[in-house]
Amino acid sequence: MAVFDAYIMDTDVFSDAAVFDTCVNMVSEHRRSKVNRLARIEDKRTSLAAGMLLAYALDKRFGIEESEVSYTCDKGGKPHILGKENVHFSISHTAGFAAVIAGDAPCGIDIECVRRFPASVVNRLFSQPDIEMCNSDDLSDRERDLYAVSVWTKREAYVKLTGTGILMNDDTQKHVMEGDYMKSIGYDIWNLYGDRKMRDNDECGEFDFKRADKSVAAVCVPVNSACNVCYLSSKDIFCFTK
Repeated sequence: MAVFDAYIMDTDVFSDAAVFDTCVNMVSEHRRSKVNRLARIEDKRTSLAAGMLLAYALDKRFGIEESEVSYTCDKGGKPHILGKENVHFSISHTAGFAAVIAGDAPCGIDIECVRRFPASVVNRLFSQPDIEMCNSDDLSDRERDLYAVSVWTKREAYVKLTGTGILMNDDTQKHVMEGDYMKSIGYDIWNLYGDRKMRDNDECGEFDFKRADKSVAAVCVPVNSACNVCYLSSKDIFCFTK
């Protein structure tokens, strides 16, 4: 059975210029170049925060120093660590939050701020049942937004595992909200809301997208895997660097 460790944190401490300057010199050249290529300071901070969270995850799970590794990307753009074929990870960041998952098999994670999704995206990329949910008169505007972000993060987590990227003509990607279907093709996929793990089974509680706060995350792993989820403060990660 594959085992995974997932981490989610705020990015607050990286708004401190001194912290930013210290940490940008502690990550790999691969991450540092990503940070430096970004134009907006907010994007630089969240990218660096995600890199530091990955460093934490790799150290805790595999004893790997992220600053010393080299990366390669497959044809779909999915990153891998050179010489570490059994080390798998996925990384995501959005305004104010970062998320990482690491384990011994392919995996995917995504995190997004709650926001309005354009009708053009919903109508082109969502399944018909999900389109109907996003347009339901039984939901408030915020609840419709929460549901749409739940769908999107699950889709992103799935394609990060597979390495395919978002594809308009891939019908499988439209089934991410259907737990039984995803299991039938070999994947467990669930959303994470606020500081609680909510999964589509009795073990972890009923699926309830209305409980989300500022962000929604999703994790995708091989079926029947174990996944430990930990919520951290960015201050914890900065202390880890010292």
